Amino acid sequence: MVERKKYIGYGYHGGGRKPTGIKRVSICISGQPEHIEKLKQMAAREEKTVSAFILEKTGANKMEKDFFELYSKIDLLALEVGHNSVADWNVIIYDRRGKEAGNWGDPVIHVQGSHRELVFAKAYAELAEYFSEHFGWY
Repeated sequence: MVERKKYIGYGYHGGGRKPTGIKRVSICISGQPEHIEKLKQMAAREEKTVSAFILEKTGANKMEKDFFELYSKIDLLALEVGHNSVADWNVIIYDRRGKEAGNWGDPVIHVQGSHRELVFAKAYAELAEYFSEHFGWY
């Protein structure tokens, strides 16, 4: 008997795309062809996808960007960021000064909530206050 090759791929017979764990939402942008082409060219000049270009220019990810820029000003901290459907969003920061790697004790900042931008905004405010109290600046 001749062995038949099993179909492998992403199509209907292949079982569809495998889950990646990354949640994405699609939107549609309509416009004149020349406007859409100009948008693509502007994104390409900045070496970004059109989606990343639009998100950056609209400020949709601004709070997270501001938080990470502030956090990166000092290398004596350790950061954990997490999310799941049970525990919401978590931003946890430890002060590593004078402590062994991985044994940092209690967090100096822990912000939890269901709204991502609000969690990062609160974490930003608490981190700025921590920098001011412990380092004299932020």
